[in-house]
Amino acid sequence: MIKYPAKVDTKGDKYKGPILFNPGGPGGSGVGLISNLGPIFQTVVGNEFDIIGFDPRGVGHTTPVVDVFPFPLERESYALRYLDAPLINQTSTALSEVMSRAKLLNQLIGDRANLAAQYINTAVVCTDMLSIVKAHGQEKLQYWGFSYGSVLGNS
Repeated sequence: MIKYPAKVDTKGDKYKGPILFNPGGPGGSGVGLISNLGPIFQTVVGNEFDIIGFDPRGVGHTTPVVDVFPFPLERESYALRYLDAPLINQTSTALSEVMSRAKLLNQLIGDRANLAAQYINTAVVCTDMLSIVKAHGQEKLQYWGFSYGSVLGNS
């Protein structure tokens, strides 16, 4: 987890609490996002907020990291298939292609990382997010997510 701190006294009336950020993916690092863009986000939302990036379980700086592609060539080969894939509504077969890839990835996770993967899911990450907020003395989650991160924020 990384925090770009508010520029006001966190005990004062002007402090508005933390905002958690997630870049989505799934698999994106919130730590990497805020280490690169924390000051920009604070400019957008205001100096009264702590800007917090976290890595969901299995991602980035967490342990264990779930890596179903232990060999770089295998990972790159799988990633290249996504570059050639049509958008979901671009062709009559695109949706079934996306679903097939998702099923394949799910099977790979089950085969290669099942013990860790059972503790890495949306519900667990949502609970972790609430724990971060409570550790900052707040009850209400303030959140900004991108891509899958927006789904996570609505969960």
